[in-house]
Amino acid sequence: MSAPGSDKLVMMANQIAAYFHPYPKERALAGIAKHIEDFWTPKMRASLDLRAPKLDPLVREALGASQSAA
Repeated sequence: MSAPGSDKLVMMANQIAAYFHPYPKERALAGIAKHIEDFWTPKMRASLDLRAPKLDPLVREALGASQSAA
């Protein structure tokens, strides 16, 4: 079962991904990661389930890459 509010975070992350989909992949990944880092609170970032089935794979890749670099 997903945590309360996680569906909304997935929806928000997917909206960011939708904006960046037309961009070249590397730019899209960087843009998604930067947007979430700049505008989401640490609690929001920690609450986003990267395994959520409805999460756009581009978000998963962008955040997975940024988290391993941290």
